[in-house]
Amino acid sequence: MFQDISQVGESAVLGVENSLVEHLFGPKNWQVLWTVRKFHDCDDEAATIGRTPDEVVSFHQNLLLASGGNELLKLLTGTGGTAYGSGAYLQVGNSATAAASSQTSLQGASTGEVQCSSSYPVISGTSGTWRFAFGSSAAQFSWQEFGLKNAAGVVSSSIIMLNRKVSDLGTKTTGTWTIDVTIVVS
Repeated sequence: MFQDISQVGESAVLGVENSLVEHLFGPKNWQVLWTVRKFHDCDDEAATIGRTPDEVVSFHQNLLLASGGNELLKLLTGTGGTAYGSGAYLQVGNSATAAASSQTSLQGASTGEVQCSSSYPVISGTSGTWRFAFGSSAAQFSWQEFGLKNAAGVVSSSIIMLNRKVSDLGTKTTGTWTIDVTIVVS
């Protein structure tokens, strides 16, 4: 039997709604795996094929930015937005500033970005994987932060960063580093 909520205070209704939102969209339903493969002697992505990486670093989770969540809802409802498809970009930066949902872009003074590798993203069941390759001359600085964008360029009303992760991966000086971003929705 349904309760008539017209007699219940607005704060009680909002409390129920917030609990429901937390339950539906908590970390257990949005899982992100980041995998970085470092090839110290490869100049570009083609040179990495068939080679064993010199180092592999994997880490989980990130923060879904408010603007990224809004973009996902526009795409889900067909009311606009730009997809995070083959035209997606990964941006890396050198700031260790903690991630906050109100941020719209990376915080570092140095940033670099590359477009999604060909044949990506790959969708399988409830997961999607994007791959990005930063060649030898790209993003040569301390890698501290990462974010997936729906297009190249400065974040704007149409170029939206989906998420932000802060993790120290060291300093890239040469070689090719590839990053796989796998998002699982369950």
